[in-house]
Amino acid sequence: MDLQDKIIERLLDKKADLSCPICRASQVITRQNSFVDIPIKDQQDGEVTNIRCMYMTCSKCGYISLFDAKVALS
Repeated sequence: MDLQDKIIERLLDKKADLSCPICRASQVITRQNSFVDIPIKDQQDGEVTNIRCMYMTCSKCGYISLFDAKVALS
């Protein structure tokens, strides 16, 4: 089981709502290695932190959901 599968399993264990918030379809898809690093800049000190996220795409309307990989696995 790879990291992506573990994240999906943990989200399902946590009863996360994986349906699309736009069209309410439950047809989300992931691609192999669906990870992106998102730089988040702290407004106080200007420090940048990279957050590793996994994305899922709604196969009906194309909406993209992001999940923080570290939080999803905790």
